[in-house]
Amino acid sequence: MINEQRSKVEKIKTAVLKTVGEIGVAGLTMKKIALEAEISPGTLYLYYTSKDQMINKLYLDLKKELAIAAFEGFELPATIPFPAAYKTIFTNLYLYLANHPAEQVFLQQGYKSPFITDNTRKEAEVYYQPMIEMVNQAQANGVITSNIPAQMILAFTNGVLQEAAQACLVLPTDQQSIVGDGAFEFCWNAIKLT
Repeated sequence: MINEQRSKVEKIKTAVLKTVGEIGVAGLTMKKIALEAEISPGTLYLYYTSKDQMINKLYLDLKKELAIAAFEGFELPATIPFPAAYKTIFTNLYLYLANHPAEQVFLQQGYKSPFITDNTRKEAEVYYQPMIEMVNQAQANGVITSNIPAQMILAFTNGVLQEAAQACLVLPTDQQSIVGDGAFEFCWNAIKLT
């Protein structure tokens, strides 16, 4: 029973990601998701009460998944120097986004979407608090510029990551690491102290 529920939730997630990639968040309907997931609309409503609830839940789940991917390879609080931690997080995020294009599209659209509630955005911020704390500490230690708020540094980094990961969709696999390395150097050179 539990495996069957997980399977249906996964089918719904896949259907949402595919449909959003094709028609965007605004065009999403419960009926379209049910058809794409090959389940009845009634079954879909057993899992989600509305389109808004489904979108917010998936957005929050993907933000958590992305944060888990970001911190893969070290413990928090970070015990390694900030430059190494920043590079690890950057690389992990880049690889996740490059290898999960449907999730990337959904997160981008969700970020800009009026369907995502303020409450959901606040819940998602919790996952990224360790990054903000790391940046604040690096600024306090004089490792990176302190002229830019930590949230802006992370927003800048995220923008570069998104664009680099999107470029991967049209590049041969052997060039993806070159783009990732170049994107990291661009971000690091923008924030490090000389």
